[in-house]
Amino acid sequence: MRTVVSAGESDESLTPTRDDLAHLPALHAILSALNDHAAGVGQLVEPCEELPVLGARLIAAARRQAPTRAVDTVARAMTLLGNRGFEAVLLQYLEDLTILKADLDEADALRRAG
Repeated sequence: MRTVVSAGESDESLTPTRDDLAHLPALHAILSALNDHAAGVGQLVEPCEELPVLGARLIAAARRQAPTRAVDTVARAMTLLGNRGFEAVLLQYLEDLTILKADLDEADALRRAG
């Protein structure tokens, strides 16, 4: 599955939702590939494409970095961003997922208590 994002990504397409928390195997695959010194972009693209918000963020970041270049796939975005750019986007995504999970857990606890 290739993630293709339109030129005007909405804030909504860049915001994780409860559904994104169900994609932990893809996150595990990404983190495992990052720990493998022999891994390349090819091993990261597929799991990144399984995470629509991450894919959209990568494409948006690459478009900001290279506004004159056509960037419509995760693979192209990752090539333009390089390792550091990719890791910066990934870390922000992981932080946002962590905050989302905490917020959802708190809401569930309040709902059960109330």
